[in-house]
Parts: sequence; C-alpha cells; structure tokens
Amino acid sequence: MKKIFTIILALCAIQGWAQKNESKKNPFDHRPLKWHLNEDHTSSVSLGMVSQFWVRSIENNPGTLGLNGEKEDHTFNFGIRRFRMIFKGNFNNNFFFFTQLGTNNMNFSSSKTPSIYFHDAWGMFKAADKKLYIGAGLHYFGGISRITSTSTSSQLTLDHPIINYPTVGHTDHTCRQLGVFATGTLGRLNYRLAVNQPYAYGSYEKELLDLENIKKVEKSVQAFELRTNDLNYKGYFSYQFKDVVHSTSSAFPMTYLGSKSVFNIGFGFDYLANSMAVFENVNNNYELRKQDQLKLGFDVFYEKPYRNQSVLTVYGAWFKYDMGSNYLRSVGVMNPSAKDKNNKPVKTKEQLDQGSANSYYAIGSGDVFYAQAGYLLPEKIKLGTVRFQPFAAYTLQDFDAFSEKGTVYDMGVNCLVAKQNMKITAQYSLRPLFANPVGDSHKRELTEHLGTFLLQLQFKL
Repeated sequence: MKKIFTIILALCAIQGWAQKNESKKNPFDHRPLKWHLNEDHTSSVSLGMVSQFWVRSIENNPGTLGLNGEKEDHTFNFGIRRFRMIFKGNFNNNFFFFTQLGTNNMNFSSSKTPSIYFHDAWGMFKAADKKLYIGAGLHYFGGISRITSTSTSSQLTLDHPIINYPTVGHTDHTCRQLGVFATGTLGRLNYRLAVNQPYAYGSYEKELLDLENIKKVEKSVQAFELRTNDLNYKGYFSYQFKDVVHSTSSAFPMTYLGSKSVFNIGFGFDYLANSMAVFENVNNNYELRKQDQLKLGFDVFYEKPYRNQSVLTVYGAWFKYDMGSNYLRSVGVMNPSAKDKNNKPVKTKEQLDQGSANSYYAIGSGDVFYAQAGYLLPEKIKLGTVRFQPFAAYTLQDFDAFSEKGTVYDMGVNCLVAKQNMKITAQYSLRPLFANPVGDSHKRELTEHLGTFLLQLQFKL
C-alpha cells in the first residue's frame, strides 16, 4: 500500500510542480492523429492508441503459489492491462469503419510472446441520419446495459467490474462477436440491436452423453456450457432525459468529465438458446437437459456539471442473469500465480474452488446490483494541471449458488493530468472469499474479504 500511494503522490506532485508556473496550456493536450480526405472535411481517417499499465499488491487466496513454486500470501507485480492501436474512418458521413488491434493482460507469469489480435473490425452505413445505422463485422454493439459496452479508456473506476461481461472469453471474443447490428437515436431514445454468431465454447452433447454416471451426478448440481448452433440476440435501449448524445461509436463512456449533462434510464437483454446443460435424475437415470441463457439489465446513468467546474457522476445497474441451474464462474484478472504447461494457475490442496491469487466468483445465475459514483473536484482544487476525481463502487451478488450475498467494494481517485488522455488512478478493492460446498449442499458460504491495491497509468492518443 505504501509503495503504491507513494508512487502516485510523487507523480502527481512532480507533474504539478513542473507546470505550476508555466503556461496555462496543458502540454499533454494534443490534436488527434486525423487526416481529412476532402475539402469539406466530411471524409477522414484517424489513428489512436491506448495503454494501461498496472502496479498491484494482492492479498492472495489460500493455496496460491508464486513463480518459485512456494506458497505466497501476497503478490506485488507489474502488468499491461491493455494495449490497443485503433484505425478508423468516416466517408462523407455515410460510411464508417472501425478496427482495433492489441492485447490484454501481460504480466510476469503470462506468455512471453502474447498474441496481438483484432478486438474490433466492423463497418456500418447510414440508412437514416442519426436514426438508423446498419453494420456488420466483429463488433461491440452489445446488450444488457451501458456498462456492458463501456469504453475501457473513459471509465470512472480503474477497471470494469467483470459482472458486466457475463460471457467474456467464452461465447465472445474479448466481449465482441461476429454479426450484424443496427443502432441510432429516435428522438431521445438511443438503441442498439444485434444478431450474432456465438463463438464455440463448452462441451459437445455427444461427449456428455458418453460420460460415466458418477460424472453426471457431479455435474447435475451446476449447469455447464454446451456448444450451440443458435444465434445470439442482444439489445439495449436508453432514454435520454437531458442532453441527447448521438454517437457512431460502439463504446459508452462512463464519465464525460462535465462536457455533458446527462440523465439516462436504460434496459437491455442478451439471449442465447440451448447454450447450457444440466443432468437431471429421472427414475434413477441421469438425462441431459438443455437450458437457455437470458441476461437482463436495468440501469441509470447521471452526470451533472456545476458552475465551479466540479462534476457529479452516478451510475447504477441491476442485472438478472439466468445462465443455467446454479451456474457460477470465477475470474481472476491478469492472475499472477504460478502457471502450468497450459498456462493455467497451478492447483494445490489448500486452494478453494474459487481459485488462486485474485480470483473471485464474479459471474453466476441470480441477481446482481452494481453502483459507482464519483466527484470531479472544482477546477481551483488541483496541482498544476492535475485534477482529482475520487470515486467508489459497490457490488451486491445474490447468486443461486451462494448461501449468503457476496459484496465487492472499490474506492480510489483519478489524477487527471490531461483528462482521459493521461491519468493516474489509485484504487483499493475488497473481494469476497467463499468456501467450497459441504456434503450434498451446492451452496457456498462467505468466509472473509481479501484486498488488492492497484495503480494504473493510462496514456491515450
């Protein structure tokens, strides 16, 4: 903790001191790398880059091994959470394309040669100005909620809460899918609809039917993923009571830093049939029963700028996830524990089903409430060009597989050197630790909370 907060205070103080007596113009402000292709500037192409570098101090889950194979209660590590290169274009305000290339989650225990891949590759055309745009490709026009399609470089908290991406890395590709979509703004109603092909993930039905009965019994309590040929249907609708924001981007910012006065109420869905399975005991015979996935979200987004140039930002969402009977999934972002030959965390006898290092049950069937709030301090309260935005977030998990509710707490501060183009964020998070089920029960009991200190340095071009 001392290391992280010493670093952030030093960086902010040096930045503020160096610029305190200089020109009021922020030297980190820059024009985008944009080239106009005609005289009236209706056609253009542009380049962009985003880099997020992390420093973490993690209170590890029980049974975690360090790289030396020894048990490790705490881990201090560096990592690159995201690195992206963006190339996009607009032709006569009638046709748009967007490509994003990069990688995620590079640290000392990950692959030394991480893969660089396309996160986005889509194009769309204008069918009716602002009202209807139709597109196709590998895209991020998702459903469920605003934060399900959040801009990772314009967030209020240090990182997204994971619960907003219930199928990340399974039936999607870094939260993207291949498909067709429609989006636009009708009066004050912003909408997006998509029909996608889910990525192949899970077990084949034939393989499952060949399993021995004992394995079927073990799996009968909790649903598991099943490969499906069905299409994935998604949508999100948001009614804008104040400023009407129209954008051709697939990503929603979680703060405008006061450039907009916003009050939105939204609803979204994500439906995929025959994508889960569970074994049921029918006359002492275990039969495979397919289940659908239906994920719903209701959310509210509010941002209010004040005369003193301070800004209040509030977001709240309720998620209803039906992902099969007692479904539960543990996620550890950029997990730093020792890995096996398949680059999976090494398991030990002391380790819980929840996993090693920073893993926690982030996704499951049931209800989730999530809220975040932040306050950009007035313009006069700054160091040089550095402005401060403290924030906090809260997650309440009521999963079917829990015997009691789980809670996640986040609190921190953004040091905005040049708005979102250069910022330093410090955050402290508490995650729940759940014991393994006992006996015939499938319920997990909460035992304690474990903490993580994070420091992020973001550059955006």
